[in-house]
Amino acid sequence: MKITFKSLSAIIPLMFSLSSGTANAEWVELGTVDSGFSFSRLFNLDTSDYVSEQNVASNSLTFSLANTQTLTFFADSFAFTNDSTEFRQIDLLNQGLANGDTHDVNFITSIGDFYNGLDGQAPILTYELGPGVYQVNYKVLGQELGWSADRVVGTAVEGLGNYRLGFNVGETIVTDLLNAPAVAAVPEPETYAMLLTGLLLIGFSAARRNAAGKRLV
Repeated sequence: MKITFKSLSAIIPLMFSLSSGTANAEWVELGTVDSGFSFSRLFNLDTSDYVSEQNVASNSLTFSLANTQTLTFFADSFAFTNDSTEFRQIDLLNQGLANGDTHDVNFITSIGDFYNGLDGQAPILTYELGPGVYQVNYKVLGQELGWSADRVVGTAVEGLGNYRLGFNVGETIVTDLLNAPAVAAVPEPETYAMLLTGLLLIGFSAARRNAAGKRLV
């Protein structure tokens, strides 16, 4: 396919637009983390998993530790669109146990309850973990279409909003992240460079067309 100045001028701004905005992911693999690691991102309830309790939306992070660390998990900056949607629970599991083990075997600790919610408790969980593979679930009371007890994955009601969740390892301060505005992700420097390149190409193409038009007059 031949790439022209015209096609580049259309493609590059599109790439810029795709790189920003709310992250829509229900399961994030973070690999091995260490002291000083920090993860914080918006998650949209339209694409959250409804795989366990009725009307409970879940977003999950998995990670590994090579050394014993103190971790702080948090969920905040709620932008839910109605009063019936609320954050309910942070649930920490040991994913390194053998496949097929039940939730009760994998379970480490949690705050809140998907039936009763946080009951006034702040959505922050601090816990010391040794080397291993772990999973943390963040659960929101959402809304689900056509629920049935034998369903595998439910169908989410759309437009319920989003919330920020994540965790920090070691001495990273969490409180600065709490109650922060639920803003869109900041584009990487490479994205700005591509945008600038696209604008330069548009300008060069326009100048070349003007010059060609003058020669024909």
